[in-house]
Amino acid sequence: SYVHLIKMEESSDSDGDSLSGIIDEIRAKIVSNPYHYDSYVHLIKLLRQAGDLDGARTARNDMANIFPLSESLWLQWIKDELPLASLPDALLDLRLLFERAIDDYLTVSIWMEYCQFAVDKMSEFTEGIEFPRQIYERAITAVGLHTSKG
Repeated sequence: SYVHLIKMEESSDSDGDSLSGIIDEIRAKIVSNPYHYDSYVHLIKLLRQAGDLDGARTARNDMANIFPLSESLWLQWIKDELPLASLPDALLDLRLLFERAIDDYLTVSIWMEYCQFAVDKMSEFTEGIEFPRQIYERAITAVGLHTSKG
């Protein structure tokens, strides 16, 4: 059961084999029931603890194909991917991830992260200054009138 898996996780003293076993069990649970939201959340948490960014990315993609992700899940995913933004391929992937996030969940926080990313990385995109300008204009249109944060 899910509670049993949590207790197993808590009792394992960062033992990689135990963590790997729990990850395998949760993956098996997701295969048998791909619509169990909490299993994905727990799997992503454990994969992050294990330092498995590729595994976490795959789990997040699988989850996002079934469920809309929450603001916190999107921001966590983006923050996990940001350190890779110095790599050319990863930079474009991160831009696409931001686009996916803003299409999936309308929130000021994700737009703010995207605006900051656009300013920080504008010299690395062919559009130059137009890149952050376009993102800022889209952000103002999308969330500028947000009642509490806009």
